[in-house]
Amino acid sequence: LCELARDRNDRAAAFEWIRQGKEYAATTEDAFTQTVRWEVRELSLRVENPDDPELMPLAQQMLDRYAKKIPQLAEHVQMVFEAYGLQLPERIEVGGVSGQVSSGGLWTPEATSEPTENATRKLWVPGED
Repeated sequence: LCELARDRNDRAAAFEWIRQGKEYAATTEDAFTQTVRWEVRELSLRVENPDDPELMPLAQQMLDRYAKKIPQLAEHVQMVFEAYGLQLPERIEVGGVSGQVSSGGLWTPEATSEPTENATRKLWVPGED
């Protein structure tokens, strides 16, 4: 129904169907995957209007929430932006880590020059706390 509304150029109805889809997705057994799919669909619709004030916040929110668990999502978001001739802001955060997007579209975290005082240099091994 979202796609039908989009095809009729009824963006308000399309966003309403997306909202309802996200609400329903949250109640499913596979809520994470279904919610991500709805947010990708919303991003695809919002990117059609580069002046949409919710476009950049949505892209940032998706990267913050999902990029650590789904690394390919950052690449997908970049590809969607490129398909419409848009660029993500140079400075974005992925999973709470600040970084930059290179001219080739690769996100790299900011390097810290010195470790913080409380930083420990301990290798984490699965199964150890």
